[in-house]
Amino acid sequence: QRYRQRRDGTISFGAHNVFGFDQQNSLVTMHQFDSMGFLPASPATGAWNGNELMLERSSPRGAARVAYGFDGTDTYRMKLQFKPAGSDAWQDMVNGLYRRVSPSSINGF
Repeated sequence: QRYRQRRDGTISFGAHNVFGFDQQNSLVTMHQFDSMGFLPASPATGAWNGNELMLERSSPRGAARVAYGFDGTDTYRMKLQFKPAGSDAWQDMVNGLYRRVSPSSINGF
């Protein structure tokens, strides 16, 4: 999965997510590489619950969780939350509805 955030026509954040499956523990895994440069010591892990995939990971900086909800073949919802170390409160970071488009209609990728 490739993600780019644009602000005022400039890419301000980018990420590349690689999904896998840990057969031994029956967990979905996600390794994320982003433009901020923080390399997690371990991947996010999680499981499917119906049509929603929930993944979580922790680091010394805090905990992150992401939920992907699939309602159809060409759309999905994504919500990313972060909880700083020492906090009990989750903060919304990204929340969106994503739609598949033809590669020819994507400008600049």
